[in-house]
Amino acid sequence: MHGLVSILIPVYNSAKSLERCIASCLAQDYSPIEIIIINDGSTEGDYRFLAQYDTSIVHYYSEAEHRGIAATRNQLLQLAKGEFIAWIDADDFMLPSRIKTQVSFLTTHPNIDIVGSYLTDTKAPYQTYTCPQKHAAIKACLKYKNCLFQPSILSRHFYTKEGIQYDESYGNIAEDYALWQVCVARKTLANLPIPLTAYDHPSNERLDSKRTANQFEEKSLRLHASLWAESELCGEETKALHHFLYPTLNNTAIDFERTLSALEKLNRDAQSDDERIVNAYYTFLLWVKAPLTYQLNHISHMLKIIAYRQYKKWFKA
Repeated sequence: MHGLVSILIPVYNSAKSLERCIASCLAQDYSPIEIIIINDGSTEGDYRFLAQYDTSIVHYYSEAEHRGIAATRNQLLQLAKGEFIAWIDADDFMLPSRIKTQVSFLTTHPNIDIVGSYLTDTKAPYQTYTCPQKHAAIKACLKYKNCLFQPSILSRHFYTKEGIQYDESYGNIAEDYALWQVCVARKTLANLPIPLTAYDHPSNERLDSKRTANQFEEKSLRLHASLWAESELCGEETKALHHFLYPTLNNTAIDFERTLSALEKLNRDAQSDDERIVNAYYTFLLWVKAPLTYQLNHISHMLKIIAYRQYKKWFKA
């Protein structure tokens, strides 16, 4: 007997793509499943098509007011009855073997609690989005940027029992990244090196608009400041490294010296070889983007970084 999988879908103004998303869930080569959908106060779109589905499988709830995706995800977790939790966003869809593949992985790897996967696009040219596979590499990468794809995630249902939930202060942005910081300290994570979910990749204009509307820079900077607190970065170093990691947020020039200082402090306090490898990657990337005078002044340092990366075979271990 397979364990019940609760497929959770938060919805906001996504009626046009939701039917495709549900169809991909119902087409999974795995059972039993339940599909729980919460409409978070949508202001447009016709959702009457949901009446066509078997209500013993597809459960639809509609909220009068828009509360934000973090609050909606928490409500979905409260409603879920499954042994496993599978996430998918209304704009995306699952490939047919996704649930079976991920449940099989967790069944054969009882030490793993959360498993994601690579992504592909919902439309041509079908780019593949990769991510680190092992827990140590994921943990190291999460120190700098989000490397778990929310719509690809399947996990055991430990959330309500252990009081783990999305931080609603992040509202509609970075709520998943904040959750992974909690989970990586308490759970074991993995990613499968195959695309199992098709992702509706937003245009740069759409992404920038979402980030601006939801105060991404302020919230992301707050999150990273807490991640880097133990390394005692000063405020300007934190801002410089954050801007380097997310250069599209504003037109401020990269502060190479403060960014390098921040990276050196994080490398000094690195607790694993994986953390040092990730740090080496960003340090090298900083050098590549720097003007020639900066590159010449730091060339011996960069040669050490290149040698270290080559020796460790970046992301191959």
